[in-house]
Amino acid sequence: MIVNFLNSEQAIASAFFASFYTSLLQDLLFVLTDSDHKSGFRSQTTLLAKLVQLVQGGLLQAPLFDPASASAGMTNSTYLKEYIATLLKTAFPHLQP
Repeated sequence: MIVNFLNSEQAIASAFFASFYTSLLQDLLFVLTDSDHKSGFRSQTTLLAKLVQLVQGGLLQAPLFDPASASAGMTNSTYLKEYIATLLKTAFPHLQP
């Protein structure tokens, strides 16, 4: 599904990823860090790698964040790093940064 949207028209791909990228990532990280979910680990980690690769490789053109409320110079790569760090800090408050 991710590849199909990526290969679709730019406007469709941008709208899809702007709307659903962070939700997909959040749900995927929740499942991966939940000790009760062990089946499908390989495919889930492959999907996580693909989602990160899309941003790090510059394949997603539309901003994944709200440009109006983002700091100046915010990129999808910077946003992704901060978003994942925040999710992990929230999920594991006992860990040190």
